[in-house]
This record gives sequence, structure tokens and C-alpha cells, in this order.
Amino acid sequence: MSISAEHLRNWAKIDSHWKVDTLNSHTEVRNGTRYHTQWFSAVNETTAEIHRYRAWLNEGLSPPYRKQQGWELFDTTGYSVDREIRYSRRNNSDYLH
Repeated sequence: MSISAEHLRNWAKIDSHWKVDTLNSHTEVRNGTRYHTQWFSAVNETTAEIHRYRAWLNEGLSPPYRKQQGWELFDTTGYSVDREIRYSRRNNSDYLH
């Protein structure tokens, strides 16, 4: 399970002139959920780091198999500037009664 730099570029609307590199990746399973986190660095044409991004994907390993994915943008001093989080939702017909 991995989050590609291209997926992050499209999702976070990163400028196409900037290069996005993967810095670090970590996966952990805890309490029936798989937590995957990746760090990315965005650099400009002069190879100066502009931003850092943290992207994550949390997946439930048992029903109802919920997912949460998100990204967070940090400036060069380490402050969080922006973030987006998406949660999975079941279709109304995906249940029994």
C-alpha cells in the first residue's frame, strides 16, 4: 500500500513545475486498522524546498471496512498550512436489516 507522488500532485493540486519526492513512509496495524503515512517534499526549479506534505490512508481490516485518506501541507518552518480529509461512506443499499 503506497501513495504515489502523482496521486498526491493531482489530489493536492501541486504546481506541475515543482518536483515531488517521497521522503519517508510508515505502515502500522493497530486495533483492527491499518495506518499508512508518507511524507513528501516539493521543490522548485532551483531545487529549493518549498513545502512538505504528509499523506495518509487508514483502512479498517474488518467490517465495515471504513477508509480515511488525507493530506496536509506544511510550510518550510513546519507549520500546517492546509489539509483535506476524505471519509468513505457506504451506499444506502449496502446493509442488511
